[in-house]
Amino acid sequence: KSSKIGGSLRIDKGLFNTPVYFNGSALASKSKWRSAAEGVVYEVSFLRQSYMAGLSSHFKSLPVNAKAAWFYKESLSSSDASSVEAKGSSNGVTAEVSFSKSALRAAVKFAAERQKNNSWETTENSLGFAVNYKIKRWTLFAKGENILNLDESSSVSEDLTPEWASYSQVREHSGFILLGGRVNLSF
Repeated sequence: KSSKIGGSLRIDKGLFNTPVYFNGSALASKSKWRSAAEGVVYEVSFLRQSYMAGLSSHFKSLPVNAKAAWFYKESLSSSDASSVEAKGSSNGVTAEVSFSKSALRAAVKFAAERQKNNSWETTENSLGFAVNYKIKRWTLFAKGENILNLDESSSVSEDLTPEWASYSQVREHSGFILLGGRVNLSF
């Protein structure tokens, strides 16, 4: 036998007759089920929740717009066969500033996220950009993703409890910077 319940709420609302909007969301779900191991039946429960709040601008008369957000996510699983709860969470911020005028378009994105579980904690920061400039049939571009981490990184964690042993290794892809151009050959 298993049961599941969930719900969500999303808000997108302009603020005070300006081109600035509040964005928010909340999601939650809970599941329960029975499982068995070595002839013993036990109940497992899993709870997941996430929240986000942010602001974004939609200026039509200005060449600059921005958005920023905060988020929090959490999951919790437990079993009546063990006194150990597995808990994981992450929270962070994201921000983006974009510029568009005539033939030039540019954007800068930043994200910072802190992840945590029963045995380890890590913080990741990411910075990226994109620039496009159009000259007749040509478009010149520069793009960078995760440029704070141009070398590959990895982390290792071990979790030892009376009920289990866990070893994990996480590798993060390195960032990059790309320069190039495109030409439109249609006549």
